[in-house]
Amino acid sequence: MIRIGKIVPLLLMLLLPHGVFGANVKPLEVVTEKILVLEVERLAAEHSMRSALVRRALERLDKQMNIMSRERARDSLQLLTYAREAEMAAARSSAALSGYVSEVKGRLAEGGHGRFLPLARLDGEVEKPYLAALGKFLSTATDFVQFCHDNMEGITLGHEAENKGYDRHYAAYLREMEAFNAQSMKRSQLLVDWSAEYPSIYESLPR
Repeated sequence: MIRIGKIVPLLLMLLLPHGVFGANVKPLEVVTEKILVLEVERLAAEHSMRSALVRRALERLDKQMNIMSRERARDSLQLLTYAREAEMAAARSSAALSGYVSEVKGRLAEGGHGRFLPLARLDGEVEKPYLAALGKFLSTATDFVQFCHDNMEGITLGHEAENKGYDRHYAAYLREMEAFNAQSMKRSQLLVDWSAEYPSIYESLPR
């Protein structure tokens, strides 16, 4: 009678990869490296997509935001809500990408994938300042449009209190818009610089 204990070691030997004894390549490590690279590429693609959605939301705002009537102000508030949701999603995807690369940077370097390491700094150096400025601008823009919506009659009739409130909100709106535009230009230049300095991750950078 054959004991089960005699069969198990034989089965384990048959299941081992051919040529594993004395081999320099460790299949499990190779597979793990591929998984790491695929995850970095997935997170980078996700953030690029989120960045594109932010850009489209801002383009819609630029073309369609209008406060000439309560109805149009209401439509503009919806556009601002969509833009804010896109901004927050982009902030999360940027943090996820840089956070993951930071977490596995040692394994990436050991596996010969050090080209991805700059992505660990992408959020802090490039994306976070830009998205923070965008968030402040959208918040201020929402306050401005909401004020116009709620006080449309007084603004239209030229009431002093509403006019002062309008001027205060509009000044804040312009201030944050200028700050965001400056940060947006800075981000664009940084991405150009990164593309030149790290050409191997050009496709992984947001646009």
